[in-house]
Amino acid sequence: MGSASSMQKSISSVGKKVTATSNKVQGLDVVQKLSMPKANEKWHSWKNALNQPVTGKKRKDCQESANTRETSEVSNEYHNGHKLNIFQDDEKNIRKTIELLKLSTFDAWKYENEELIHHIIAMFKDLHILDELGITVFRLHAWLEAVEKNYRHVLFHNFRHAFCVTQMMYFMVNELNLVKKMTILQIGILLVACICHDLDHPGLSNLYQRKAHTELSVLYNNSSPLEHHHCAIAFQILSDQDLNIFINLSQKQFSEVSHIIIQLILATDMAIHDQLCNKFNSIIKQGFCVNNPEHMMALQKILIKCCDISNEVRPLTCSEQWVDLLFEEFFVQADRERREGLPVASFMNRSQVHKADDQLKFIRGIILPLFRCLGKVFPDVNTKILKSLQESIRYYENMTTASKHENDGTDVSPTDKKETQKEAHKESKAAAKTTVSAVPKIVVSLPNGTM
Repeated sequence: MGSASSMQKSISSVGKKVTATSNKVQGLDVVQKLSMPKANEKWHSWKNALNQPVTGKKRKDCQESANTRETSEVSNEYHNGHKLNIFQDDEKNIRKTIELLKLSTFDAWKYENEELIHHIIAMFKDLHILDELGITVFRLHAWLEAVEKNYRHVLFHNFRHAFCVTQMMYFMVNELNLVKKMTILQIGILLVACICHDLDHPGLSNLYQRKAHTELSVLYNNSSPLEHHHCAIAFQILSDQDLNIFINLSQKQFSEVSHIIIQLILATDMAIHDQLCNKFNSIIKQGFCVNNPEHMMALQKILIKCCDISNEVRPLTCSEQWVDLLFEEFFVQADRERREGLPVASFMNRSQVHKADDQLKFIRGIILPLFRCLGKVFPDVNTKILKSLQESIRYYENMTTASKHENDGTDVSPTDKKETQKEAHKESKAAAKTTVSAVPKIVVSLPNGTM
């Protein structure tokens, strides 16, 4: 993980460097330099700062100013365009959609990005994050649109993936009753980190950045270059006053919030996976304490890591598409590396990848131990969430068996292979029974004449 000092230096210079990987931060008229927390700033008081409600004259003035400005700036795009109808009052549909969003079986493949944005708004409203931040639906929507525009149309690390990570965190918040351990603002920070965690991902891993000596790898000294870049883009977007969802926080609160978001996004670098898990297990042995800021920070890192690699927690009808897309993104990178004369990792080489075997290794070696880590604080994980992982294991075991029969020369008919896959998908569908085929379009109610 990169140090806070390198983060400060990196983000302050990102206005110059961001053009190396993306032409422009979409949604901003001007790319501004960012003012980040001091490198060595002590943050052990973060919980107290975050627990302070944004109240008093400062919040009132900020809110009145923001509301006046935003109300006067409701553009023709909202008044005359198609977007206004998505915020119309339909509480019944909102509640129905929210109940579906609370399930790990939620199928994001059924929706376009604009609809996914409205689902995120529904999550924020349900958790009262908008009230806590003192912002309007339109400010949140504008920020989400800018974020969505700054995700590239790559195969796996795109806005849909960011949504899935966010929705899984929302599922965790509800399933594990996180509101009893965290404040609303802390939960909001977790969701924001999920939404931003892969911003402007080029579809080329940190491994490629290092091997190709890209400008990002040089800028961040080969220390989590992509994750640092995701942070940089996230805070460039927030540097625009009209897109700053933390506009009503005090300077101290924003400094603390920024630090936590950065730490959470950096935690998604798989290169430091073992380091973070070992630290969390060490904390568990000492005795996890919800009032200890270091313990809570470690827990939040484990939570975002779980959500980032949580596809296998979902039914196979949702998760297998993600597996195929990730492999395809790897293959595209491998093809590029060959063209550039760079070495190719075996797990990205088409001729060396065995989907079922590789997935079993990943589930057993990475996903299961990670969720078991979380299960030491939340025992419900072991009974509810791990069940889905066991179903995935059975599916890929069956696939491996069929593949071995083929290699051994055993006569396996196409019908038998199909039946094996059908059986596994059937089990997966049974788990997803609660998800209906058509979910109503999300709508969010607004006070008359306000944003």
